[in-house]
Amino acid sequence: MKNSIETKMNLILNKLKKERLKTGLSQWDFGEKIGLSQNAYYKLETGKTKLDLYRFLNICKVLDIEPSSFF
Repeated sequence: MKNSIETKMNLILNKLKKERLKTGLSQWDFGEKIGLSQNAYYKLETGKTKLDLYRFLNICKVLDIEPSSFF
């Protein structure tokens, strides 16, 4: 079960990164938009820090994408 959850999280993180790159924003700039440093956002985007629901919804809002598009 753990591998299944990790796989889904990786898919979500990859999609978030892809959507961020579409905006042309660097990790630095995007981190500022959501209240994180570049390093903190890097850790979030790469899965080194767990993505919580609040942060996920905030990122979706900034990227102007529906959270339901991930499921």
